[in-house]
Amino acid sequence: MLRKTIPLALIGGALLLTLAVFKWAQNTRKSRFSDNPPVARVYKAYLYKSDLDHLYADKSSAEDKAKMAEHYIQSWVSKQLLIAEAEAHSGYNKAEVERKLLDYRNDLLVHDFVEKLVNAQVSREVSDEEIKSYYKAHRKDFVLRSSLFKGKFVIVPKDVPQKAELNALLVGKSEKQRAALKRYCLKFARDYSLDENVWLPWEKLIKDTSLNSSKNKNTLLRTRKLIQTSDSTQRYYFKISAYKLAGDVSPLAFVRSQIIERILHKRKIELAGSIKKDLLQRAKKSNNCVIYEH
Repeated sequence: MLRKTIPLALIGGALLLTLAVFKWAQNTRKSRFSDNPPVARVYKAYLYKSDLDHLYADKSSAEDKAKMAEHYIQSWVSKQLLIAEAEAHSGYNKAEVERKLLDYRNDLLVHDFVEKLVNAQVSREVSDEEIKSYYKAHRKDFVLRSSLFKGKFVIVPKDVPQKAELNALLVGKSEKQRAALKRYCLKFARDYSLDENVWLPWEKLIKDTSLNSSKNKNTLLRTRKLIQTSDSTQRYYFKISAYKLAGDVSPLAFVRSQIIERILHKRKIELAGSIKKDLLQRAKKSNNCVIYEH
C-alpha cells in the first residue's frame, strides 16, 4: 500500500511545483510589463516603452514626442514584418547572413581603429610650396565651370540717396574714398563686397538681375568697368577689376582650400597603408601571423 502512495505524492508535489513556477512566471511578466509595457508586437518580437527613450530631447514638447514615437513605432512594425516575411519566403540562409554581419562588424571595427590612429598621427600642416606644386601638377582638375571676377559689388534699395556719390566711390582708389564707400555700404546697402582680392562667382551674383538674361555676360566682364542695373526695388553695382571665364583654369586662391583637403586626404590614405603594413610586419616578426603553404 505504501509503495503505491509514494509515486502519487511525488506527482502531486511536481504538479504543485509546476503551478507555482507558472504563477511566478506570470507575475514576473506582469511586473515587467507594468514597469516597462510593450507598445507594439510583431509575432514574437516586442517593442517596449523604454525602447523609445532615446527619441526624446529634453526640450521636446509633448506633441513632438508623440509624433516621434508614432513614427518610430510604425517604422519598427514595418521593418519587423519585412524581416519575418524575408525569413519565411526568401530562402533565408541564416549562416550566410551571420557571415555578412560578422564581415560588416569587423570592417567597421577596423575602419574606426585605423581612422583614430590616422587622425592622431597625420600632420595637418600644408605649406604654400605643397599647395603650389599640387596646383601646377593638377591644373586640368581646376577648370572653371562658371566665370569669376575680382572687384566690388553693392546692392542698394532703388530709392537710395546720393547715387552719384556711390558711383564715384566705387571707382575711387584712395584710402579716403574706400573708407567713405565702406561707411556708405554700412548705412544703405542690402548686400556688398568690397575686398578686391577675393574672387567672386559672377553668374551667381547676377542671377536675380537683368544681366542674367544678357547674351553678352562675358563681354561685360571683359570691359572691366562699373556695371549698373536695376529692377523694381533694387539697384546693382559691379566694379570689375579682374576676371576668369568659364573654361579657364581657376585661380589658385579660389581653389586653395580644395587643394588642402586633397593633400590631407592623400596623406591619410598613405598613412593608413603604412600603419597596416607596419602592423603586419610586427605580427610576422613576433610569430603572431603565419601564412602557410597552400
